Amino acid sequence: MKKNRKYSFFINLFIALATIVVIVLCAYFTLDKAIVPKYFGEYGINNMHDLVAMVTTLYKSPKEDDLVKYGFSTSDTLSAERKMKEAGVPTTESGDIDYWAFDTLKGDGFVSGKYYFTDKEVAAFLDEMLASQIMVSKLPDIRYLNTLRISILELMINPTVVGEEDGKNVYSDSSASVSFTFKLDTSSVRNQMAKEMDTPLFLVKMIVPDTMYITVHYDIKLDEKGEWQFESGKLAINGRTEKDSEILLNLLIEFIFPPEDEMTSAKLTTECGNIMVEGLNLIGNIGNMRLYTGKSGLHGVVLTIE
Repeated sequence: MKKNRKYSFFINLFIALATIVVIVLCAYFTLDKAIVPKYFGEYGINNMHDLVAMVTTLYKSPKEDDLVKYGFSTSDTLSAERKMKEAGVPTTESGDIDYWAFDTLKGDGFVSGKYYFTDKEVAAFLDEMLASQIMVSKLPDIRYLNTLRISILELMINPTVVGEEDGKNVYSDSSASVSFTFKLDTSSVRNQMAKEMDTPLFLVKMIVPDTMYITVHYDIKLDEKGEWQFESGKLAINGRTEKDSEILLNLLIEFIFPPEDEMTSAKLTTECGNIMVEGLNLIGNIGNMRLYTGKSGLHGVVLTIE
């Protein structure tokens, strides 16, 4: 009798598990053949394999400390502000740097000298420029990114090696490669994203993480007019390759930017790269702005006021 009851238990367990498997398989089949291609086929996501592959690659945001190895600190921000004030830049009534005034500065009334800013200090004042909204007036497309709360985390400037002297590299003061990382907080817009795309919220949450890290690699150089220019940009999300980031990037572009902007990943890369370029050009309204490489190997920019 006990033996029969034991067999009966395992038979019932098998039936229950088989039923669960069938339900899961049916749900998977529905997702794979109907829901996923219906809502995401136009973005290159045609089945569950594509969806899972993208989620595996992009959904889990990396730990910030693992991704950002050269981030700036509060001391870098304070140091950059102190140097700006020493140079005589305008400030607000509260004593903060008035970045909005930089667009009309002509180099008069400032304190002569050379002011060195490390790339961490450059990242610090660029982050403040974004917060002040001055970048929105210079780069109109950035206003859409601002809906996602953009903040700069890291900037690395590597001036171009132009020769060698006494066994040591000689670096250019007018061209460099740049790595620029910033953070987007998407948590406040995912509901709206689902509504705009007419897509179930759970699918949007599967694809778009709360926080994303975007890194742009590009080159900058000084043109004949003395203005900084940007070229050869590549953009990647969450520390992945440019190719791995393409689907998610296209999704964000579709949602964030209106059709009349005709935004593309290449154009967005340019706009992100121009954050630094426009910042340098604004600071350059005060005096001569060049790159420098210090004896300790630190890189940055030097502002010369005569």
